[in-house]
Amino acid sequence: MKIKKEIQDIVFSHKGILQMHGFYYNENEKIISFDIIIDFNIKNREEIFKEIYDKIKNKYNDYNINITLDIDISD
Repeated sequence: MKIKKEIQDIVFSHKGILQMHGFYYNENEKIISFDIIIDFNIKNREEIFKEIYDKIKNKYNDYNINITLDIDISD
């Protein structure tokens, strides 16, 4: 899964990313979907989320990108 690895590299290049899970890729329907967990101690969580989305959308601009900002229930 080359695409999953490329997306993980983008996601985990940002400070405060605790987890990425639920990865779904459908080449025929042009869908990429996954969840991320950003540490609650990070003050600009929404900004990081937007940066990740923008970088992935720029790289895979012909895909429908669905990223869910999940919560870490252990916090």
